[in-house]
Amino acid sequence: MEMLQNFYETTLAALKNAKNDRLWFKTNTKLGKVYLEREEFNKVANVIRQLKQTCNTCSHETDPHKGTQLLEVYALEIQLHTEQKNHKLLKELYERSLKVRSAIPHPLIMSVIRECGGKMHLRSGDYEKVQ
Repeated sequence: MEMLQNFYETTLAALKNAKNDRLWFKTNTKLGKVYLEREEFNKVANVIRQLKQTCNTCSHETDPHKGTQLLEVYALEIQLHTEQKNHKLLKELYERSLKVRSAIPHPLIMSVIRECGGKMHLRSGDYEKVQ
């Protein structure tokens, strides 16, 4: 894990000069997942903050053309708050992620989001919505 973390951090440093936004986003997302596995929650939150900034327009509104990237950020944030057992924020994130319409997400991203929703409804006892 430490070698993978060093690899992603070195790649991000090289990408600052390259101006390749898509590769920077993917590398930063993977670095966030490494931090999450190492339980470095402050670093994960910092990565999420950076990723969210790239999904915004100049007027600080969510860019409607970056729905897929926004869902990836929400999935990472959902995993973070699941580890921290912050159920209030999980419910809010789940609702926000369902409102994203302009996206073609990867099935793994949607499975993280749907799993969160299922667990959330299970905790509240709403067994009809769990499926």
